[in-house]
Amino acid sequence: MNPIHACGIAGLALMATLGCGKMSKDTSKVIANVAGEKITEKAFAETIKAMVPDEAKAKEILTSAPLREKRNEFLGQVAKAKALVVYGKAQGLDKDPAIQLRMEQMAAQTYVQILMERRLAKTPPTEAELKAVYDELVNERKAQGQAQGVPPYEQVKAQMPMIYKQRQEAKIFEQIVKEATQKSPITYADDYKPAQM
Repeated sequence: MNPIHACGIAGLALMATLGCGKMSKDTSKVIANVAGEKITEKAFAETIKAMVPDEAKAKEILTSAPLREKRNEFLGQVAKAKALVVYGKAQGLDKDPAIQLRMEQMAAQTYVQILMERRLAKTPPTEAELKAVYDELVNERKAQGQAQGVPPYEQVKAQMPMIYKQRQEAKIFEQIVKEATQKSPITYADDYKPAQM
């Protein structure tokens, strides 16, 4: 199994654990059955729509004859993820405190990733935005006494969209953490307060 499939299956296992895909009063055709847990056409379509937010693209994946093999392969990954969750629970792993902690951390990472994706601009940055980031970088270097040897904007222009995105992600991440801790305040016992807050 290659790492991409492993990551995909791990993500799908997390979705299955968190209860994604459970539909009430779903009478659509059962397209797979994992240890008695049914995957229906409707639930599978909802999973595709969740993974591919572009409605037209999701519809194409669900209905296109040329994409049937890819669609079936993805269904196989969903079924295997469910089988892994069932197997893990049968082994008692869902009761293991270390695994519960890891699942909670995976859920937090997944939530942050989705929140960041939703907030990141879908349009590429303007030339002015890229130049502003470059100027910020130059000013940071000057403040650290490292202004010598900074290449001109034109030389690094091709790298600026990636740097811009990284900076936007960092700002959004900080904003999400701030919002989360405001909504769910954290207090610590005196001897346990982290040094970095």
